[in-house]
Amino acid sequence: MLLKKILKTSFLIILVNSVLACSHNNDKAQNNSQVRYEQKKDISAEDRRLIEEYNHIIEDLVNGDENKYQQELKLFLPKASQIKDSIERNNILMNIYMQTKQYKNAYKLNDVQIQEDPTANRLAFRCQILELLNKEQSVIKQCYEVSAKAIKVELEQIQKNDPMYNYAEFTYYLEMYRAGHTEYKEKMRQALSSIKDESMKMNANIWYEDAVSRVSN
Repeated sequence: MLLKKILKTSFLIILVNSVLACSHNNDKAQNNSQVRYEQKKDISAEDRRLIEEYNHIIEDLVNGDENKYQQELKLFLPKASQIKDSIERNNILMNIYMQTKQYKNAYKLNDVQIQEDPTANRLAFRCQILELLNKEQSVIKQCYEVSAKAIKVELEQIQKNDPMYNYAEFTYYLEMYRAGHTEYKEKMRQALSSIKDESMKMNANIWYEDAVSRVSN
């Protein structure tokens, strides 16, 4: 089903975004049950109109023909580039690049964003794109090593009694495991079992099973 494909693609950036949102009030965690793009309140009327047009494409075609859906998104790209608010523009451009499998463009945009502000979620997302681009394992593992270090810095800012702590800790162990440190498998599993929120646990379990299966294969 097309909806499942969209949510699976969108989920690539949800895990770390959700973790880091707890320590940055100005960061918005993405909800993997929500396809519609929610824009900021303080944007121009023209930007709002373009964002709403993007939302209509998603809503009208999410359960329709996949080829038509991909075509509509690609046709909207020039309009997405006209959005003046850089955060809104880049978020939508990234969504379109990922949903239409334009991974090279996604990597270029991610690289620009990292140069502007090398946040942990952007560094982690870069590794996902490298995997989709089928880069060498040594390059991908090095990327996850950098990502893990950035996430650890964020983890150290979260109180251990915060409901998000175990989720953030799991994310750190996950990135270390993906970087080739297989000794983190048990730590990752323990952190997963400690997550209380069922939705977070379900998301983390998806990543756990995916990471372990890749190493097993």
